[in-house]
Amino acid sequence: MQPTPVVVLALVFLPFVGAAVTPLVYRVLGERTAYFAALVALACFGLVTSLFLNGAHGTVPVEWIPSLGVQLAFYVDGLALLIAFLASGVGVLILTYSGGYMHGEPGQAKYYATLLAFMGSMLGVALASDLVALFVFWELTSVSSFVLIGHYSSEASSQYAARKSMLITVSGGLFMLVGFLLLVWASGNVEAIEGSTFSLVAMLDNAEGMREALRASGLFLPALVLVGVGAATKSAQVPFHIWLPNAMEAPTPVSAFLHSATMVKAGVYLVGRVRPLFLAEGAPVLGDWTLVFAVLGLLTMTVAAILAVSATDIKELLAYSTASHLGLIVAAFGFANEYGAEGGAFHVLNHASFKAALFLVAGIVAHEAGTRQISKLSGLRRHLPITAVIATLASLSMAGIPPFNGFYSKELLFEAAYYAGKDIGGLGWLFPVVAVFGSVFTFLYSIKFASLFFGDEPEELGHVHRPPVAMLVPPAILGALVLAISAAPNVFTGSLIGEVYGGVVAGEAHAFSIPFPPDPLVTPYTIMSAVTILVGTAAFPFYDRLHDGINRLLRGPVRANWWYDTAVSGSSTASVRATPWVETGLLRTYATWG
Repeated sequence: MQPTPVVVLALVFLPFVGAAVTPLVYRVLGERTAYFAALVALACFGLVTSLFLNGAHGTVPVEWIPSLGVQLAFYVDGLALLIAFLASGVGVLILTYSGGYMHGEPGQAKYYATLLAFMGSMLGVALASDLVALFVFWELTSVSSFVLIGHYSSEASSQYAARKSMLITVSGGLFMLVGFLLLVWASGNVEAIEGSTFSLVAMLDNAEGMREALRASGLFLPALVLVGVGAATKSAQVPFHIWLPNAMEAPTPVSAFLHSATMVKAGVYLVGRVRPLFLAEGAPVLGDWTLVFAVLGLLTMTVAAILAVSATDIKELLAYSTASHLGLIVAAFGFANEYGAEGGAFHVLNHASFKAALFLVAGIVAHEAGTRQISKLSGLRRHLPITAVIATLASLSMAGIPPFNGFYSKELLFEAAYYAGKDIGGLGWLFPVVAVFGSVFTFLYSIKFASLFFGDEPEELGHVHRPPVAMLVPPAILGALVLAISAAPNVFTGSLIGEVYGGVVAGEAHAFSIPFPPDPLVTPYTIMSAVTILVGTAAFPFYDRLHDGINRLLRGPVRANWWYDTAVSGSSTASVRATPWVETGLLRTYATWG
């Protein structure tokens, strides 16, 4: 049925209203403002649920700039609802968790207002059907992230991290904007889109005509790459992954919300959303789309997984692992077969469930143990038994071990990679090989995280406090979600994820089932999973050697951060040297430069 305009508009703008009044509410409620913000998020979650239960599907148009054909229009489908569920549902848990975590911290009014503004921006990204509106909400997520990463503004590391994330994600957004303009240019040659210049939904509805117009004008590959750069910067794909580990300077609830469950999902959402625009049904298995996104995703999945093994800090490990799993989703969407679309759609949900739980666990550990250094953490289950259970469940899911939900979606990636390799032949077999290689490192860092709760307690570990209920309940709920999806995956693939699949392929909703145990039990992709687990298990005793060896290699120009720091430093130096030539105080000079 057609979505109710009032419900959709309230869903997007309620968080912004909440953000506007938060400073006033804070004067009355103080630190309990966290629960006011959580209620706003809960109201949004209720609105998303009502849209889903009513089977809402369609566009809600609102005139914005009629003379330019720009509408503040919103589009409701399975893909939009999944991201909206994550933004609002995880938002409820994060804001509740913040009530305990942020106790005694400065700047809480700004913190909660910005979190709500970010939630509204993310809901806008998910639901926008107009390219202009999508770009505006997209950049608002970057601005919100900048403020939240720099929350501890007196610390130089926070300032550096905030500037870095802003520079990379906003620059990527500008590339994406140019890509959008190329799409608009091409749409002028598609008769059916006439009068809906900036409408992404109109372009998707006439995808075949758009592809023909793009290829006829020579804009297909430029538009694909430019939009891809925007998605890659937001979702921390190689080589733009470097901002995400530094973003861990933000308070842990921010890392769990923005940098695992929602903001970084904006990039993979965009890849899924434009997939039908660039990838025709029955397209070549090694077309432009696959060459860009399957290769980019597998490269990111592998490189980031290796970097996660090199991490010395639990949040750094989770940051690199987030980039790696986002690479998995991008790669899955990059394959032209149906298994990739299924796996990518399912892993968006699975990754949000186990990774947000793990970030909240990391926050508990840092808050109660007083350190995030991996070398100083062990035997935590004695002090944090419930946290240990949550961490173990989520880590096993992240590792892709059956029968946890992370295994199901990774198995679909293996299936997509195997059939891509089989259909392409030759070098195409690198797809499944690289998928397994990267997954071995995923297994290693996942088990390492879980192992922090077992073994002997190190002498240097001080007294570990029990976390408050407000910090324990949200990760417990996420852990329960991991168990629910693991126990009944077909409940999700047969409903919401099936609807998401329809959005990714621009077709009908496609309910698919996950048989467990697999039937047949022995297939090329189950063998890929078995090899991953066996090799990972055999390699785990050598984890510390791998960790040290990788860190010895990551020096100087080998480090991506070296290139970033050198470029920023060089541009600053060049600006200083150029200033005397520009700022001369002479009118004729200013006229020349003007």
